[in-house]
Amino acid sequence: MWASLLTLVPTGLVLGLIAFGSYGTRPRPEPTWAKVAVVSAVALVIGPVSVAAIGFFFWLVLVAILASSLTIAAMLRTPPARQPLHR
Repeated sequence: MWASLLTLVPTGLVLGLIAFGSYGTRPRPEPTWAKVAVVSAVALVIGPVSVAAIGFFFWLVLVAILASSLTIAAMLRTPPARQPLHR
């Protein structure tokens, strides 16, 4: 039980940073009570509830697969076209 509750901390931290972080030119969203409640509920479902359902080892495997797929998707994105420096 303690292992599943400990998964709530990193899961909530990552989801909070994704939801309320500042990234480049994207404006930082304002954390309202409704948005914080949604992030908390999703962190609870992704963390302790899924660990209780599938086990800690398989949860770690799914986290590794998710992190790898996000990294692959980020690396495969094409950068926006830039204007040449000299004409």
